[in-house]
Amino acid sequence: TKYRSISRFPATVQDLALVASSDLPADQIARAIRASGGEFLEDVRLFDVYEGAPVPAGQRSLAFRLRFRAPDRTLSDKDLTKSREKLLKALERELGIVLRG
Repeated sequence: TKYRSISRFPATVQDLALVASSDLPADQIARAIRASGGEFLEDVRLFDVYEGAPVPAGQRSLAFRLRFRAPDRTLSDKDLTKSREKLLKALERELGIVLRG
């Protein structure tokens, strides 16, 4: 068993609603988020799946809750924006996933 100390710094939670192909497994998307979320991404959880209007046929909306935290400081908006943009570009490039608008 590995233990790590509790951080003195708060986590920041962001929700992302993504539009992906209906045949793309949510677990594969979560793994891609973890892989490209950056050093501050601490946790990824799927909390909603929706199919139907206005989401195009053959696609679905998946909402993920992402928790970010730095071990040595409180994250700034600039840190989070940079991580989020990098993550969204990687998802679009690798899996054809876009942010739900």
